Amino acid sequence: MTLPIRMGRIDYLNVWPVYHGFDMKGVPETLRLHAGSPAALNTLLAEGALDISAISAFAYARHHKDWLLVPDLGIGCDGRVMSVLLVSRFPLEALGGRRVGLSLESASAAHLLRFLLEDAGQFCSFETRRVRRPDDLHDMDGGLVIGDAALSGFWSENFPFIYDLADLWKTSTGHPFVFGLWAVRRALFASRPEALGRAVVQLLESRDRGERSMDAIRLRAVQEKGLAPDTVKAYFDSLHYGLPPSHLAGLAFYFQCMETMGFIEKAPPLCFLDLDGGESVWNGVSPLVFCEA
Repeated sequence: MTLPIRMGRIDYLNVWPVYHGFDMKGVPETLRLHAGSPAALNTLLAEGALDISAISAFAYARHHKDWLLVPDLGIGCDGRVMSVLLVSRFPLEALGGRRVGLSLESASAAHLLRFLLEDAGQFCSFETRRVRRPDDLHDMDGGLVIGDAALSGFWSENFPFIYDLADLWKTSTGHPFVFGLWAVRRALFASRPEALGRAVVQLLESRDRGERSMDAIRLRAVQEKGLAPDTVKAYFDSLHYGLPPSHLAGLAFYFQCMETMGFIEKAPPLCFLDLDGGESVWNGVSPLVFCEA
């Protein structure tokens, strides 16, 4: 009996377009989907409990020797993203020495916030915790809010200063930001390249169908999430589900910043699986021009 490919799905609104084909047509019998937060999926892929998954970009830097990236698939933005926020009782320039709660659900956003604060000369005391509602930060001066919770709009009632981290990154560096990627386990790709390659193709086809069905996805988000139509449209308009050269350059620069900050030992190469059975390393020119690994 052939074992199904175990695929991780972020349990947030932002990936609905990527999995839309599966939602509409059903999940192929060769796949098993598992939903969770980015941080939870990072752990499951690292432990070998998943074969392919959406991951935090930061997690790739930690596990790049064991993982390969899926080509032309990511969650990025060029400016504001709306669902990754710093909420604060004080302006950003007055946060130094204060307590900031970090959502435990995303490694990329947490390390991005730490970089942005230190880049602005604000050295804070951080505590990782669940952050879904304002009460979760009742004893904090500010906090990192991500995912669907950030879109709710009720944070301003308790926190007068709200900053979009992707917008801060764009202003500071001039680069787009890539929050999420999809990765596969190298070991499984080596042993089952055809099965894993087929799963990647099915995932990309699901994404393509989603991008052709954005009106339906926006309507579903309004109905199921209770968000205003204008908010939903602006949100999905801000997101990009490919990896164009500008986003790859932003991702590479983010990893360089993480190395400089000491969060990772060394910025990793961007290594992608090749559906012909090999792997390639992005050479800084184009997502379609690779140097063989």
